[in-house]
Amino acid sequence: MSHRKYWLWITRLPGIGYKKLKILLNTFKTPYTLYYAKAEAIALCMQHPVFDKKDLKTILDARDLKSLIAYEKRLEALNIQYVTIRDEAYPTQLFSLFDPPYVLYYRGKLIEHPLSIGMVGSRNCTPYGRKVAEYYAEQLAINKVNIISGMARGIDSYSHIGAMRGNGFTTAILGCGINICYPKENETLMTNIIKNGCVISEYGLDVVPRPGLFPMRNRLISALSDGILLVEAREKSGSLITVDFALEYGKDIFAIPGDVLGGTNRGSNNIVRMGGKPVFSIEDILEEYSIFSTNKHTIIDEIEKTLEEKEKMVYSCISLAPVFIDEIARQIEMSMNELQFILTKLEIKGAVIQLPNKYYIRDHPRGSKVNAVISEGI
Repeated sequence: MSHRKYWLWITRLPGIGYKKLKILLNTFKTPYTLYYAKAEAIALCMQHPVFDKKDLKTILDARDLKSLIAYEKRLEALNIQYVTIRDEAYPTQLFSLFDPPYVLYYRGKLIEHPLSIGMVGSRNCTPYGRKVAEYYAEQLAINKVNIISGMARGIDSYSHIGAMRGNGFTTAILGCGINICYPKENETLMTNIIKNGCVISEYGLDVVPRPGLFPMRNRLISALSDGILLVEAREKSGSLITVDFALEYGKDIFAIPGDVLGGTNRGSNNIVRMGGKPVFSIEDILEEYSIFSTNKHTIIDEIEKTLEEKEKMVYSCISLAPVFIDEIARQIEMSMNELQFILTKLEIKGAVIQLPNKYYIRDHPRGSKVNAVISEGI
């Protein structure tokens, strides 16, 4: 008879945190043994000062096998699986943590990857940050890199979308219960990630998101990643917590420089200043792991095949960084009326996006499987 379900019991005891669980398991060895231990034996263990007087009653009152079995059946009904710290499938990277989760809940496929890169950044990212996140995630995924992020708004979401665009694997780490989608608008994105990768949480059913849970989530992103890519972050961005964990764990730190005048990327620029590796191309990341990009075909190639000669000229002046219309006109010596006409055609074809104040950035072609992922994912 399997005793795995008792891990579900011990990790859901109210008021019994990691320190207390560690002492209990050092004494009783397994959750099963603790579940059936005599009250006197538990009380003896609880002489340690970390325990409160109410903890013994908490454990004894929580001994409800019928409720435990119902909880496990509910996980099965929701197609949610779990792995315990004693299981062979438990991610080996987490054993280096001071506080590895005793249980990981997951939906999708829990597999180890030769290389995983965590991508993090601002929730309120700029259009440039969005494009950079999508592009680098796509290119890394094409090169068989697992993209890990936190499924938050902004850079996290676009990183997951980019990975799926590259037909790759992506892993989302939640800061809430495994059955809760946060933010709510990412429900379709979460469904797509489950189909194309894995959603993981150390928190069980119905655990609502709280501010204190997200730093805990960030430590898992760092621990499961070989390196962290900071895409776009302000000076006090919460994504820098993930970078701090990565530094503590000895992981590689990458950052995409940008916007030296405004504050939208000051956090990333500071990381570069402090020794993080600046990233200007996908090779800047892959070369650190002796991987050479073998797939040079990108969605940009598909776009250019559909363009006329003058459209190609204009398109070549536009990148993932916003460019002002006057700068485009200056580069190709074209009248403003003709340039605006061509830019409109490029927008219709889904090749570029117009930003406020006549700035433009590249987009991806409408009607492709790429935008199917985007439109369903957010």
